Amino acid sequence: MTSTALLESSVEEYASQIKVQTDLVLEAANGLPKDIRFHRSLDGKFKKDLDTATARVLRLTNRLLKLVETVSTKPTDGKAQRRRAEDRSREDFEDEQDVIDRFHSGAVDLMDPLFERVDHCLDIHHGKAKSTLPSKTVDAVPQGSARLPHHLLHAYKLAKPQLQFRDKVNNDENTLWTHKVAQKWHDKGSKSTDDTSGVASTHPYFHEISTISYPSSLFTSRSPVPPKSFEETPFTFVDTLDGLLDLMNGLRASEELAIDLEHHSYRSYYGFVCLMQISNRSRDWIIDCLVPDIRSNMELLNEVFTNPGIIKVFHGAGHDIIWLQENFNIYIVNLFDTYHASRLLEFPKFSLAFLLSKYCGFTADKRYQLADWRIRPLPQEMIHYARSDTHFLLFIYDSLREDLLQIDRSKITDGAPHDYESVKRVLKDSEETSLKEAAWEPYDTVNGEGTKGWAGLVRKANKPELATPGPSRNVFLAIHRWRDSVCTVFHLPSSSYP
Repeated sequence: MTSTALLESSVEEYASQIKVQTDLVLEAANGLPKDIRFHRSLDGKFKKDLDTATARVLRLTNRLLKLVETVSTKPTDGKAQRRRAEDRSREDFEDEQDVIDRFHSGAVDLMDPLFERVDHCLDIHHGKAKSTLPSKTVDAVPQGSARLPHHLLHAYKLAKPQLQFRDKVNNDENTLWTHKVAQKWHDKGSKSTDDTSGVASTHPYFHEISTISYPSSLFTSRSPVPPKSFEETPFTFVDTLDGLLDLMNGLRASEELAIDLEHHSYRSYYGFVCLMQISNRSRDWIIDCLVPDIRSNMELLNEVFTNPGIIKVFHGAGHDIIWLQENFNIYIVNLFDTYHASRLLEFPKFSLAFLLSKYCGFTADKRYQLADWRIRPLPQEMIHYARSDTHFLLFIYDSLREDLLQIDRSKITDGAPHDYESVKRVLKDSEETSLKEAAWEPYDTVNGEGTKGWAGLVRKANKPELATPGPSRNVFLAIHRWRDSVCTVFHLPSSSYP
């Protein structure tokens, strides 16, 4: 097959050839012995051939990933091209362990946008695409070709912002995390048990979430409201307490809010929220959660976030709900999680990036998912990425809700009442998400499980001798426990070496 453009008639033949070659590779790989390390140590020729093949596969992999990086690349000058090339060469996979350590950031995050783009193009080709957002409202994002520069991924020279927090970070595993609500807004009573299910909970808003009466707008069909372009939409970066108070005035009058968080954990023991993004139908805000005056007053947002009359739209809110509790004592009442809607609609993918592409024709630069959000001042491209997470989310919410209502309408028989089954199911799943409770994870001395445990390191390093009783295991466990205790004092990451 030559490198000329593929005609539709040749696609099937091309795919067939790829499958044949892939099957040959898989067949050869399956023919290798399972205890390949043992055979490698016995047979010098096998060791040499295996190392040669491994090096060749690694070179091909790095070349393919560099080719992927060139998609949508528009370099402005030779200097920019050289800088991108330098960034790529520093981030090439170096060996087997490097592939294991960085497979998600170095390969998966790079390939996912390409696969989503292919899916979208195939949907357009087959007439299945549903991009109802007018193209003039979609802003071009400065998509980079290379992986992010190292200083944006790991700004290791930054002073630890958590040392300036008014509420000092306590990493002591013996400290029990508890709910602390200075003022309970929209209180419907102090019940901690649902009258219908009998389920007990320490969640301060258990009763309000479990017995919520949803606004009628959730069940009313209407055309999705396209957002204005970034340039036409007022934007505020909130980095003062006065700015936070002004933000509250803008949120109180909103009927729906789109909310997202940027969290940092790479160089921290428990991790902390760095940014909060909020959008309503007319404005975008980003709150700098590292400013001590703001951080110590974030609980003010509970007035709006627990208001049952305001719909709070998140995507994949499971972690966000926990982080809001742990960092700010903030709770969410009346949640619509677009992740649950995408699952009920049985989409091929459930990511926000997929929904942005499907409904908005917008391609998010997923490289910034791994950026170090402690950096101040934030580069403009990181602000743009963070803002895009909520700027389009209310339009996506509108579109998903309409799709759900369409399913419900299709099930109605003559004279039957409308039960809104699909919308109610998403809301029920969202309730369960908003009822999640933060709980600090203790160090597992016995089994070593969990994000802070030693068991994952043993499996990752393929050291079976550390999994069985003996001197080596005892030394390893002692060092790991000592290291964890040091991390709690100096706010170092527990899951990877600093």
